[in-house]
Formats: sequence, C-alpha cells, structure tokens
Amino acid sequence: MTKKLIQDITVKKKRIGIKKSSQVVPIQNIYVSKEEKISETSTKDTVEIDRDIEEKVRIFTKREERSDEPQKIHKNGQRFMWLLMVASLIAVVFIVGSYFASATVFITPKTVEINATSTLSISTSSPQLGLQYQLLILDSETSQSITADSNQNVQRKAMGKITIYNAYGKTTQRLTNNTRFEATDGKIYRIRESVDVPGYTIVGGQKVPGSIETDVIADVAGVEYNMKISDLKGDFKIPGFKGSLKYDSFYGRISSDITGGFVGSEKVVSADKLTKARQDLEDKLKTELLVKATESKPSGYDLLPGSYFYEIINEDDNSAQVENYLVKTKATLRVFLFKNSDLATYLATKKIKDFVSSTNNVFVIWESDYGVKINGQTDRPWEEKVIKMDTFGTAKIIWDIDEDILKSAISGLNKKDILAVIKNTFTDTISNVTFVIRPQWNSTFPKDVNKIKVENTIIK
Repeated sequence: MTKKLIQDITVKKKRIGIKKSSQVVPIQNIYVSKEEKISETSTKDTVEIDRDIEEKVRIFTKREERSDEPQKIHKNGQRFMWLLMVASLIAVVFIVGSYFASATVFITPKTVEINATSTLSISTSSPQLGLQYQLLILDSETSQSITADSNQNVQRKAMGKITIYNAYGKTTQRLTNNTRFEATDGKIYRIRESVDVPGYTIVGGQKVPGSIETDVIADVAGVEYNMKISDLKGDFKIPGFKGSLKYDSFYGRISSDITGGFVGSEKVVSADKLTKARQDLEDKLKTELLVKATESKPSGYDLLPGSYFYEIINEDDNSAQVENYLVKTKATLRVFLFKNSDLATYLATKKIKDFVSSTNNVFVIWESDYGVKINGQTDRPWEEKVIKMDTFGTAKIIWDIDEDILKSAISGLNKKDILAVIKNTFTDTISNVTFVIRPQWNSTFPKDVNKIKVENTIIK
C-alpha cells in the first residue's frame, strides 16, 4: 500500500502536468478502480499540500520583491528624526537662553578730586544755621581690681546720687555741671554734669514737680560728708537761687547713700600703678565705644576723624581700707555724624565750578589725610546750638547714578546702541561704561530690568 501511494503521488504529479493541458476528459467516461480511488484520494491531499507550498512561496517572493522599499523609507525617516532633534535642541537652547538671559553693566561715575579745606557752620536745628548733623551719645563703664602696694595720707570726697525737683515752672530748667546743693547742716555737694530738670505738671488738680536723678560729689574731702538715706533730715537747696522764687521751688533729695569720704592714712595703690590701670581701662572703653558708634550710625552717615569727644570719669572705690583697690572708669562718647551726601554737596558747591546742587546728586569719598576739627565756644560744643567746623585734606566728589533709571534706559536695547544712550542721557554723570550680556550670542539687553545688574567701579 505504501508503495502504491508513492506511485500514485508520482502519477498525480504527472496528471497535474496533464491537467494543465487543454485536453478535457469527461468524468463520467472514466472508470476508477478501487486502487485508483485510493490513489485519487492521496493525490488530492498531495495537491492541497502543493498549493499551500506554492501560496507561501508566492507570498515570500512578493515580500522579497518589496524589501528594498522599506529600507529606503527607514533611512529617510532616520534623517528626518535627526533633523527634528537638532532643530528642537537649538530651539530649546534659545528658549532657555532667553529665559535665563542677563546682563551686568560696569559704570565709572564722574569723579572730581578736591582740596577739602574749608570752614563751615554746623547745627542740629536748621539748615539755614549751617550744615546739619546728628549727635550720637554712647556710654560704657568698666573696672579692675588691683592690689594696694603702699601707705599714704589721702583726702577723698564722698560721692552719691540725688534727685532734683522742679516745682517752679512748666518749662525745663538747665543746671550746669558743678551746680552747688546745700544740705540742712550747711555741707555743700556739687552735681557732676549738666542736667535738664523737667517742669512741673498738673495731675488731678495737684502740682507734680518734674524730677531727674544725677551724681553728686562732696565739696570737701572727709568722712563727715558721708551720708545715708536714713540720715536725711531735710532737702538740699541751691544756694545760687537764694533771694529768688526758685530757691524754694528747686530742691534735691538724696536717692543713694553718699559714701567714700575719707581723710587720713590708708593702704593705697602707688601712683604709677594706678595711672597705668586707669589708662588701660580708658583705652579699652574708647576702643569699644568707637566700634559701637561705627556699627550704630545710621546708613549714609559718616563718622569722621576729629568729629567725636570722650568724657572720662574715674569712680575708684576705695571707701574701706583694704588691700584690693577697685579702679572704676566710666566713659561717654559724643559723635557728630554728618550725612555723606549733604557734606558732599556742600563741598562741591564751594569747590567745583558751575556745580548745581539742585540737579546733581553726589557723595564723597575721603582720602587718608582727611579730618575735621570742631570749634565750640566752650569745651562742651555738643551743648551749643551753632558751632564752627574746619575740614582739611583731600576728597573725591562722586556723581551718584540712579541705577533704576539706567536699567530702564537700556532694557531691551541692542548692545551697539548703549554708548549713544549713555552719551545722550548720562553724559554728565557717567565717564565710562562696559557690559557683559549672557548668553554670549545675545545682542540685546534683557527687557526685564530685574535681570540687569549695575556695578559701580568706585565703591561707595
């Protein structure tokens, strides 16, 4: 059977070839034997297999024929994608560059060096009286314990505090330093610095005297001038007011024990040792106060060499005869502060030809040889209304430039046009200008003024 099948298949392949001919054989005229039927069945199966193989070959052949076209399309697509990526990258770079665009403009303002030697009036009250100033007052104190190293006959005045009352009038009364106060037993004490005693007020229909506390020192050395609050038997009077209504309306009352008065021999510190200790404390306080004044001054104000005064008070405590001597020093610093632009305008008006203060804003940079000397009628010029001040040395007058106006003038501007704008708008205030624009390919300044930075090449 197997061999017949193979033969039949072989025959059928031949029949397929015959089938392709034009000869037609009627089915009804063909006799098919049993063996032929079996062969025919096998042949049909074989024909179906052949047809399936032919169909697959046909499809594969068509695929092969069209294989060149997708390769070409694929290569073209790759080129397009690369071009698209490059274009997108360039677009992103420009967008990011525009977003982060910035510019820095370096300006050198107009500068004139002057001889600052001049004499002017200064005042705290009115510009018509002179250049105005602010008075800064700072206090500090420190102490040091040193060992007594010798015996000496000493005379020491008692010190303490009193409260002064003003029941005379509603206006403030000035009492100068060393004003005398007399106790009920006739002993004299003096205030150690000038004070302003407030006037009285009316509260609930009653007169309430104004008051202020201050330091006093005995007029004469000795333990008999020591006084405790509990010993007070009456008010202090001001002998200088005797014979006037003020005598009964101004009075003082002890507000702390008055101690330290002594005359006799006691263990003391040698003069050289005491002098050195006091000088060390004084130098320390001066340095601390000057640093504090520099840090405390208002913005735009200058603290100039020679414009400040120190007042030093030694309050050594050696009230008891002990081997340890307490050196105690108190310092007060008074500083005349001047607004830089005001003093610059004043000097420019006097020293620079055709300078117009109403149209020019300037500031001043002082040279190392610069300083001032304040000349009052007394040794306490801070208590006077109008005083003279000498300035000396050299200084530079610098034109101040409004950075906001400059930024607005150049925002969105092409870099080739900036020199023309500076020449037309800032010719009287700017002597030189350079700039940097980022990214480097940008040829215009950012439109957003916040992205423009102005740097003054002369530090203000």
